[in-house]
Amino acid sequence: MRGMQGSSGIIQFIEGLHGFLASASTGVGAAVLIGLVLFSHGFKSRSIGDRDKEHSHSVIAEYAWGVVPFVLFVLIFYWGLK
Repeated sequence: MRGMQGSSGIIQFIEGLHGFLASASTGVGAAVLIGLVLFSHGFKSRSIGDRDKEHSHSVIAEYAWGVVPFVLFVLIFYWGLK
């Protein structure tokens, strides 16, 4: 493969980006699955009267839910743009 020798740096960069994306996707997927199982188990173990109570709203959680993924996507986009 003579044509690939000059671009070995680019290939290593792309492989690094691909490895990071695969690892991050697996980690986030596992975290979501674990959270789903824990939440559903905790919800099911409560009594019906406790399930109907209204919960307070967390502004910090709402901003974190939107800002953290946005920052991650921007960083990954910038990494891929190089």
